[in-house]
Amino acid sequence: MKRISMLMTVVLVAFFVFTLSFGSPSAEAADKVFRLKIQSAYPRGDLSMELLKEFAKSANKRSQGRIRIQVFADPELVPAEQLFESCQKGTLDMIHAVAAMWGGHHPGG
Repeated sequence: MKRISMLMTVVLVAFFVFTLSFGSPSAEAADKVFRLKIQSAYPRGDLSMELLKEFAKSANKRSQGRIRIQVFADPELVPAEQLFESCQKGTLDMIHAVAAMWGGHHPGG
């Protein structure tokens, strides 16, 4: 019984040493800053557009500066009808639009 207990202790210690050595994120990964671009289908001054700016500020604050989102209004980077295509091509990382714009852009619509 003592032998099994000792073996289990050794296995657990080895597991924790391995996890701490290889399983934890590196300092480089922890310091990485993600820069994203989002464009709204709404112009500046629209309430939805103003709330999107607040969302970006909140993401920056909650991630302690690791997520930085540049917010653009319609049509600062691309016209609203090109939002989906721009996301597919990588011009934009995210879009902010009304659900009616999604029709025909996904299998369910």
